[in-house]
Amino acid sequence: MKQYQIYFDNNEKLHLQFSRLKEEIQKNSFSDITFYITWTQSEKSKLEFIIKEIEKCFPESAYYGNQASGSISMGEFASGINITCYAFEGKTTRTELVWVEKETEISSL
Repeated sequence: MKQYQIYFDNNEKLHLQFSRLKEEIQKNSFSDITFYITWTQSEKSKLEFIIKEIEKCFPESAYYGNQASGSISMGEFASGINITCYAFEGKTTRTELVWVEKETEISSL
């Protein structure tokens, strides 16, 4: 598995970073990719743009995320929006996101 971290600065820079990432992913023929997004404050319009870009550039990928008090990006504390792409190298590796409700038996596992 390879991991790519992108710190969101602005829409134009994200578009360029996703274009480079798309080339890298196509070159390496990864079996599956998943995006994990963290943010520190409610930035709905920025998050909407990020989701649209993921769906446009990587339509087969899964994505998820959550609001946090902060995260680590490229070895430093990140206080904005951080996007991590997990690229799986195994030919048969696939990811699946499953929603688990709180207070269920499986959530206690």
